[in-house]
Amino acid sequence: MLTIATVLSLPAYGHEIIPGYWCAEVEITPKIIDTFNFDAQKLKDLINKCGMVDKGKDEWHMTAEAIYYYCNSLLRRGPSENPLVIPFVTAPQSFNDHDHHTAYGIEQGLEGSCVICIPIER
Repeated sequence: MLTIATVLSLPAYGHEIIPGYWCAEVEITPKIIDTFNFDAQKLKDLINKCGMVDKGKDEWHMTAEAIYYYCNSLLRRGPSENPLVIPFVTAPQSFNDHDHHTAYGIEQGLEGSCVICIPIER
C-alpha cells in the first residue's frame, strides 16, 4: 500500500497541480489505481483523443492536461461522487525539472501512476 510519505516523496510538477488539501484528511490514504508508460506515439494519440490542439501551449502543458484527463477518466463516477485522481509523473525527469516548459518534449514519453485518496481500512 502506498503511504502518504511515499506519495509526498514522488515528483510533483509545478503550477500546483496537486492541491494542498489532497489526501490531507486523517482517515484517508493515497492508493495507486493505475500506472502508465506512454511512448511518444501513444502520448500524441492521447493528446489528440482529448481534443487538444496547440493553442500556444507548450508540449509540457499539453501533456500535463492529457495525463490528468487520462487518470481522471479511469473512474466511473456517480452524480454525487467527485474523487480527484492525481497523476504522479516519475519519468522523464525533464517533466518535473524547474525548466520543464523548455526541457520536456512529447518525444520523451511519460511514465508514472494515477493516485486517488481512499478511506483507511481498519
